[in-house]
Amino acid sequence: MDVRTRDPGVRPGTDDIARVQPVLAQQPPDQRCEVVAGLPRRQTRVLTWPVVTVFGFIAAPASHIFLKPTVTRRAAETLGVPFEYRSRPNWETYAELLRHARAVRKDLPDLHPRDMIDIQSFLWVQGSDEYPDRG
Repeated sequence: MDVRTRDPGVRPGTDDIARVQPVLAQQPPDQRCEVVAGLPRRQTRVLTWPVVTVFGFIAAPASHIFLKPTVTRRAAETLGVPFEYRSRPNWETYAELLRHARAVRKDLPDLHPRDMIDIQSFLWVQGSDEYPDRG
């Protein structure tokens, strides 16, 4: 089944997600990103990094991370690591974020991060304006 084929009886939103999820589960990670990027959309902000990455993050937090662009770019800057960011979701940017997240995990053994939720939380504190005393 081609997930980009529209059935006129399918409502945009939850029906689309239910229809796409089994197909995406069968794809390698790099191809999942490209499939989601190619989904049809009508004047919506569906093709954003948070939307593209949140489901993997929730379903498999041991191996997937949530990308919030502004906070992630600020965290990378604060930590002094280069992060080649492109606003349109793509595998290269996500794969780079995964590499950075694994490196952060190795650098924080004393904090005992259990999964990417802990890494995302650490990055959030580093890049968010909510924590001015992160020092």
